[in-house]
Amino acid sequence: MPGTHMKSMPTESALNLARDSDYDMFLIYWTPDYKDPISTLNTLYSGNDRNYSNETYDQLLDDASGKYANDPVKRWETLIAAEKEVMEDTAGMISISQNQQSILQNSDISGMNYHTFAAPVTLKDVHRE
Repeated sequence: MPGTHMKSMPTESALNLARDSDYDMFLIYWTPDYKDPISTLNTLYSGNDRNYSNETYDQLLDDASGKYANDPVKRWETLIAAEKEVMEDTAGMISISQNQQSILQNSDISGMNYHTFAAPVTLKDVHRE
């Protein structure tokens, strides 16, 4: 694209650039810590390193984590409302999630535990047949 300048950077340098909000577009790899949308949504809770703050958004996340923690339907609706608030109203940032892995594994090896979130594999139970 004409007039576009892209550069690849070490993670710490890229995060410092992001903290300073010195960019037009920023792309970094991140994966949720656990299987819950709040793991991603919390990255924009006030006090984050992206200089984003929104009281309505924060309140929706607080409600999902507290007031509606034991009401799965209402909690889900509140998380959707939070996502809409951040995407449609103010943030100028979206999380795009797509993860694909190809693994070639020796048939003599067992005990590999594969995950779709956080660490891609757990090696704790690996053993040779």
